[in-house]
Amino acid sequence: MGNLFESEKILDKRIKYVEYGIEPKTFNSLTEFEKNQLVKDLTFKTLILLFEKDNKKIEKIIEVENLLNKFETEIEIAYKTKETHSYKIEIGYMINPKKTLSKIVVKYFDKKNDTQNITTKDLYFCEDIFYLVDKIEVKNGKIIFTHKKTSLGEIATAKYERPIEIEITEMERNNID
Repeated sequence: MGNLFESEKILDKRIKYVEYGIEPKTFNSLTEFEKNQLVKDLTFKTLILLFEKDNKKIEKIIEVENLLNKFETEIEIAYKTKETHSYKIEIGYMINPKKTLSKIVVKYFDKKNDTQNITTKDLYFCEDIFYLVDKIEVKNGKIIFTHKKTSLGEIATAKYERPIEIEITEMERNNID
């Protein structure tokens, strides 16, 4: 298998190309797990190569790699936050945790009562979250997500009940550490 190296190719100044050589026959002979592991390993090696002179970024890259190794597909990716004087809502998502549908993760922190609630909702495609959760509102004991009203947003969210409404009282209660 080959080495990683930064390519001289420049099509867009915002994109850096890194090359790695592996024979298609060799790659195709790997199991699905081995392919995923190789891609993950190469992704982190690439990031370290690209940011080798920035120790703070290298520390973050290693931290993320360790989290990914620990939580695997159950790692939560932060997406959006809304905070007022009385509550805070954190929206995240997981990509196919335990080989199930991707999930929206909704955390509701009630500042007045010092409570935290959490729930998840299924996503057919993890990218749908970017269209499903445009605006966040709390009204009548519900968290309401308004979807993006663009033509692509309408297509991406057509298979979901819109707007998404979550009853706060029906969310699972979490203990605050």
